[in-house]
Amino acid sequence: MKLKHLPHALILALAAASAASAQDSAANDPAAQAAAAAAAAAAAHVSPHASDLYAILFALPFYEGMAYAKLPAGSYNHAMRDYYLRHVSKEELIARMVPGMTAIVPPALAARVAANMREPAYRKRMKSYVVERTGAGEAPDYLTAEELAVLKRIDNEQSSKDFAARMPQISELVRKTMADSREALEVKLARQALATIETTQGEIAQVNKTGRPVAIRTIGFEPWDQIIRAVGNSTLKMALTFYRFNSELDRLQYADLVQAPSVVRRHNYGEVAALVDQAEDALAASLKELDAAIKEREQDISQSEFANVSQFRSKLDEVTAGLYTFAGDLGEAYRNLFAAQRQMVAFLQEHKGSARLEGEKIVFDDDASVATMNDIFKRILAAARDVEGIVDRQTARENAELDKVRNKLSKSGK
Repeated sequence: MKLKHLPHALILALAAASAASAQDSAANDPAAQAAAAAAAAAAAHVSPHASDLYAILFALPFYEGMAYAKLPAGSYNHAMRDYYLRHVSKEELIARMVPGMTAIVPPALAARVAANMREPAYRKRMKSYVVERTGAGEAPDYLTAEELAVLKRIDNEQSSKDFAARMPQISELVRKTMADSREALEVKLARQALATIETTQGEIAQVNKTGRPVAIRTIGFEPWDQIIRAVGNSTLKMALTFYRFNSELDRLQYADLVQAPSVVRRHNYGEVAALVDQAEDALAASLKELDAAIKEREQDISQSEFANVSQFRSKLDEVTAGLYTFAGDLGEAYRNLFAAQRQMVAFLQEHKGSARLEGEKIVFDDDASVATMNDIFKRILAAARDVEGIVDRQTARENAELDKVRNKLSKSGK
């Protein structure tokens, strides 16, 4: 019996990381550029109140603060921030915020605050503030006496004080909108990761038949790609291991030669016993390779950003333990099968003078030998069924867990 199961349980751990942040400008991304243009076009055709709110939000440096925030290079948050800025423009975020702003800032106040924010002196002060807080860009010239007077007048207006009183609500609206859009992107990335891994798994399944490696697909987001490569490379190594084991069985003509009628017909007892030993040696080598592939995967994932997410780590440990159990149980079932086949060969050799073939049926001269041979056949069949059962149960568990992952991700972000 060949090793036919290609474990894909490792992808189950990915579900736990789906909720586990690019100094690249959105202007450099065509899709983001198009979204910004669409948002601007839409803003041009809304009510004066909405236009004023749009102008106010555009003047607030929430997006710039995120773009230039100091984050550890190579971290998940850094990668997510870079990805976010490439795919979500400030204009798009503002378009999402404007409806919520209408309940916070009334039309008359919005009109006055927007007019003040359009003042060159106000824009100059805001630019200085951004440069000072982020260290990015070149600071403008010092404010002139005339500009300071304009700013003093703006700051002393009742509209400015009324607007400042509403800033906690506005800040919460901005925070929630940005958090929601980030979560939506993270769910999208998790879905892409799962779909990519499942596609690659399907391609790797052919490796078990062809022995030809396949490329490991990625999604262009390094924290996920670290996991995808680790999972893909380990699964590919498993598939190649299974292919080599099956090829060795084919080379040995194991399925044909280790059959009772063949042994009785050929009287090649020593040869068949040696074949069983070679098959078990090949299995031992395969199990060692599987163990190495799992350990290498563990080392690769331990260096990823998701390794620090406790939920992901817990799920990964659970999946890995299950995979080790599966490999151990499968190895034990095969060893039981080999042991029963050795008993069959030894018994046939011991009774070679009384065993004969009638068609493909083995006939003995005494009932006791028939009973013993049938008992050995039952043990061989039971061991073979154990192998199939271990494979089927593992596959059923994996499919059930994958359905949970798909359902979880299909509901996320809605």
